[in-house]
Amino acid sequence: MNWVSSPRLEGRQGPAEDPGTARLGKLHGLGVRIAPGVGRLLRAATRWVVALGLLGISVDALGADPAYHAPIAATSPVSSSFGEYRANHFHGGIDFSTSGAVGLPVYAVADGWVWRVRASGSGYGRALYVRLADGRTQVTAHQSRFAPAIAAFVAAAQESLDRYEVDLSPGEGRLPVKRGEIIAWSGESGAGPPHLHFEMREGADANVGVNPRLFGFGDVDTTLPVINRLVVTPVGAGATVEGEPMVRTYPVIRDGRGRYRLAVPVAVAGAVRFGLDVVDPAPRDNRLAPQRIELLEGDLVHYDVRLDRFDWTRAHEVEGFFDLAQADEGRRFVLNLYRPPGATGPEYGTMPIGAGVLEPPQPPAGRSRALTFRATDTAGNAATLAVTLRQSAAAPLLPPPEVGISRGVHARAEVTAAGLVVRLPRGGDSASVVLELPSPPPLWGHFRRRETPSRFAMVALSRSGAALLAPPDRFVRRPVLQHAGGADTLDVIGIPRGGAVRARFGDLTIQLPDSAAFHPFWLGVSIDSVQAVPGFEPVSAAYRLTAPGVALDKAGRFVIARNLDKMARNIGLFRKGDSGWSWVGNEEGDGGTGGNTRYFGTFVLARDASLPSITILEPAVPGGRKSAPPSSRPVLRIRIVDTGSGLAVSTILATLDDVPQLLEWDPEAQVLSGTSRRTLPAGSHRLVVTATDRAGNRSLAERTFTTR
Repeated sequence: MNWVSSPRLEGRQGPAEDPGTARLGKLHGLGVRIAPGVGRLLRAATRWVVALGLLGISVDALGADPAYHAPIAATSPVSSSFGEYRANHFHGGIDFSTSGAVGLPVYAVADGWVWRVRASGSGYGRALYVRLADGRTQVTAHQSRFAPAIAAFVAAAQESLDRYEVDLSPGEGRLPVKRGEIIAWSGESGAGPPHLHFEMREGADANVGVNPRLFGFGDVDTTLPVINRLVVTPVGAGATVEGEPMVRTYPVIRDGRGRYRLAVPVAVAGAVRFGLDVVDPAPRDNRLAPQRIELLEGDLVHYDVRLDRFDWTRAHEVEGFFDLAQADEGRRFVLNLYRPPGATGPEYGTMPIGAGVLEPPQPPAGRSRALTFRATDTAGNAATLAVTLRQSAAAPLLPPPEVGISRGVHARAEVTAAGLVVRLPRGGDSASVVLELPSPPPLWGHFRRRETPSRFAMVALSRSGAALLAPPDRFVRRPVLQHAGGADTLDVIGIPRGGAVRARFGDLTIQLPDSAAFHPFWLGVSIDSVQAVPGFEPVSAAYRLTAPGVALDKAGRFVIARNLDKMARNIGLFRKGDSGWSWVGNEEGDGGTGGNTRYFGTFVLARDASLPSITILEPAVPGGRKSAPPSSRPVLRIRIVDTGSGLAVSTILATLDDVPQLLEWDPEAQVLSGTSRRTLPAGSHRLVVTATDRAGNRSLAERTFTTR
């Protein structure tokens, strides 16, 4: 079992397919569940679609803008929608299910020319970017094969560059296409099982993704969105939900077609914001994201956004648009109804910064508020959730506690999805706490002078002895919490929205650039324990950085100092998140080893002592069960597995008789495959494969075989 998880953006690359056949592939990964009888009908329909395409007969999409042709046959249903949550980015288009088949014709939606073409073993696989006559750009991905003229252009570049992976810009007029012309065939290259990923983009650099549904692409949608639950988060000092400073989740009750309600009113004190778990059901148990989300109070609009477009240069804003804490637990359809200060993408439309946060109403307004949450898909189907919010002001500030000699009462601090929560063993309505900010020395934070310690975030404790503190408005390192039972230093760091930050905790140094955070937040810091496993040897203390639901807007640098007696090779910084260990980097500097990332978790320096494993599958071993002499253009298949820091895929090299081979990498199967680049003469031939992992470990395998 791998002790290092796959990187978030690694994808699936499948073998090239004959465009004249519709090969049945895997049905997993897109939530496709097909009964045997339905499957036979779908396969028969697929064969007819392929046959029509090969005869030059096009198939237009149902309901599509007449200016555009369908990118694939109308019988292919949508299995993923525009703007859905993906790790690091919004889903950039819509996915058409091909019912497990490979080889369906892919069409140009309008006249244009091939602006960009890529062949890769991960991500989009074989991808085409067609600049259309109206200035928009059509993107199709995961194709099994390009049309002949495009394939010849790509092959010539691969031959010239001696590598399979290429990213090319042919130039206007080099590869023109016509509306309805077959430009490729569907496949499973890159990420996922067989399907077609389709996008529409705008802008000279094609950086703005636009919802293809707005142009009528995709099947007819007659289903209503389904609302599953409401998430309520307290905001600011002293805020509570149901009397506690914690995030609460409320299941909903269906109250008729497209109407939902809660079983009880929601009781809050102070400001709150919301998350809505909602999906738009699609055929074959697929779940799509809604296009529009609203929070209304009578005629008052608190929040109203549409998933119509996003900026690819800001695609990571998905981790604020959706609830990252919920997504990390597998709930990928919980939308945040809140615009954080650092969000600048077009997905928020005209919503101002802070939109979606509901402050308590001013007197003499009543405490009970009738809220309506509405989710709408691109076809106009809508579902609503009615919520009664009983909202009062946060607990009034009390005089600061008189702190004398500690009476053995110690506070605990926990960084939660709501923020920094402090707890005392005993609480009461009359108790209060004060957070004192110590003066940062010159080496801490972005301050250049010593400042007088200050107090803030004085709050009353809840009945259970807990309180939510205000988010930091400046850099704070290990503040002191004062309470009637004494004073405790908290192992937390306050990260403001603006200003660069440099902080050290033990041997760990954290450096964040200016405005690295989407919003101010607290970061818990503690020492963690890490067990060594074969091939993975920790060589430093492990530091746990806790900030649930928080990802940085700009990557920070994390460095752990190395002892002089531990300067061996193959050491790097690893991070443990919700999906396991992943490689961060092994850059030297600032007195240690580290790398850059936008995510928190447990960080440790470790030695990767495991070498990549290389197994040559074809040509088979002479004398083996499949030892027939290879043909003059033999198939080459090599499995390469690394259980440590992960393969540096760009360094994989396979040579046959000293000639580099153009082989395609499949990261899910971990197989490199293709056919010999040249026709081999009869005689002995030598295949050599080398692979290096991110920590610098290198392996080599070779095989000698004979052709006749």
